[in-house]
Amino acid sequence: METIEHAPPKIMFIGSIRPKGLEVPSCERCNNGSSQQDQVAALFACTQLPALMSGGTDRPNEFNHFKKLVNGVGNNSEIGPMFDLAPDIFIQVRGVIQRFKRLKIKPAAFSHYLYPWAAKQALSIWYEKTNTIFDANGSITIFWMDPKTINQSEKVRSFLAGLPDAGSLAQGKFNVDTQFSYRTGITDDKSMGVYWAVFHETLTFVALLDTDATRATKLDRKAFKTSAVLRTNLENGIFIDSMGDISSNFIG
Repeated sequence: METIEHAPPKIMFIGSIRPKGLEVPSCERCNNGSSQQDQVAALFACTQLPALMSGGTDRPNEFNHFKKLVNGVGNNSEIGPMFDLAPDIFIQVRGVIQRFKRLKIKPAAFSHYLYPWAAKQALSIWYEKTNTIFDANGSITIFWMDPKTINQSEKVRSFLAGLPDAGSLAQGKFNVDTQFSYRTGITDDKSMGVYWAVFHETLTFVALLDTDATRATKLDRKAFKTSAVLRTNLENGIFIDSMGDISSNFIG
């Protein structure tokens, strides 16, 4: 392997500051070629920051980080079209009221950026936990959702909470569990795994990894609008094999 992949990337964290950990080997194409995916995923996650969603914050670092992400997207001719403007909101930062633009995420952002990005995070955690490269004959099923989606199903909520391996990133007293946490479980024979990642306490995806792609395609995905099955190989990297309907109801 040629480079080191940070999963999640530094841009996902406030001020781009993250503790060490979850750093896995990666080919140069997959690592350096996904910077725009990282940017879209970080903006997607940070649009859901509780302080911003409530319309006020006394933590300017969060506001400034989000503002930087929005400006970066606005100045990028390729990423910018993935978002539409939503009605402005007013946010109070240290007593000063500021007008702030909101973004509505288009469905194309999922297929072009968010699904491949989530699959790459899942493949990274698979390597971290198994010390093996995921089988090219397998598939990764991604379900993007928000906490409301999980809370609507007691069965799903109970299953995810029961995943045996939980963690975050920490370095001494520096812990980012409010910005990123995860639970995961992998079968003893390393044939299947589940990865549940939560960003900024509000945005989440679930990845089901199966070394036998024929089993993954039989999964019932009707309950989730934002779902896709992805594959990976040396020739194509990470690519979408099949995709369900996409919901564009996420607004930040």
